[in-house]
Amino acid sequence: MHACRGLHPFQANASRLNVHLPVHHRARRVVCHAVCASAEAPPLEFVIRRAGRQDVGAMAAMDGGGATWTADSIYAETVQPLATLLVAVPAAPAPTHPPTPVLGWVCAWDIAAEGQLDLMMLSVHAAARRRGVATALLRALADRHPRRRRAVLEVAAGNRGARAFYAAQGAVEVGRRRGYYADGGDALVLRLPLPPPGAPGTRERAGQA
Repeated sequence: MHACRGLHPFQANASRLNVHLPVHHRARRVVCHAVCASAEAPPLEFVIRRAGRQDVGAMAAMDGGGATWTADSIYAETVQPLATLLVAVPAAPAPTHPPTPVLGWVCAWDIAAEGQLDLMMLSVHAAARRRGVATALLRALADRHPRRRRAVLEVAAGNRGARAFYAAQGAVEVGRRRGYYADGGDALVLRLPLPPPGAPGTRERAGQA
């Protein structure tokens, strides 16, 4: 499941910044249980933490190797002072875990003048979808920005899975950008209410990410 916005105007220069972001939150261990359409899926235990240089290769691979979110552009976000970049990684190797070092990731910019988060990307590895990763990432994002109660994002009009997920989270459509994507597809502009800080874990059901 992907929801992606274009890169911010001065993002191309972000890699030149020499900024070290303080870590205000410890990594969070999360156990999520998924209820699939056919049978109960095994528990998926993972840790959510700030992304680092060691994660960017796997994060870029999840974007299908596209031109928008390359390893270099993702790394630039890790040193961008306005950005929060979080990853969900397996808590420990387990036979039930997908064979990937990164289960999912989220990138958002805190635009104080707008009073909201600009959700740039939320992506979950195909083998980890519908197992609580996306919702846990949103909740971790909300915990790090307790004064922001909503986010804005764009999602491809034809991405039914992402649209269903965000609708289940309470998102509402507030606009449409025609021909926004390279393939000529439209983007829907959504306003997403963020979970209250400190929200408990989730039990995800089929049809959600």
